[in-house]
Amino acid sequence: MEYNANKKFDFGIFFFLIGVKIIKNVVSNENQSGVDGLRERLVNLRMKLNLSQKQFGERLGLQQSYVSRLEKGDIDIAVEILISLYKNFNIDLHELLTGQTYANIAYDDSQISNLNAQIDILQKTIVMLQAKNVSD
Repeated sequence: MEYNANKKFDFGIFFFLIGVKIIKNVVSNENQSGVDGLRERLVNLRMKLNLSQKQFGERLGLQQSYVSRLEKGDIDIAVEILISLYKNFNIDLHELLTGQTYANIAYDDSQISNLNAQIDILQKTIVMLQAKNVSD
């Protein structure tokens, strides 16, 4: 792939990739009970929607056998499936991945400082990229 300096930066892709990185970090940082929790939350979501594995899979573009393997924890959930869950069922991905609603998340001061530092870096990156786009 060749870099084209004249091409404008696509912020949508930029933020999508940041989201993918965050999702991968959440999933990879979960211990075994976290993975079991994700599996259980996936089953509970399907049951709450009153869908069979086959119906659930059809809505997500998956085979019933794939849904079964996801629910058993035999395979990891792909980012594309998370996006499809969000688009098809309008679910809160944070709650699905962590089991926490935004109302019951407690952050300590170091976590808040870390989040603020990451926001500052993103804001500086956006300003830099916008300036580059203007000069191009």
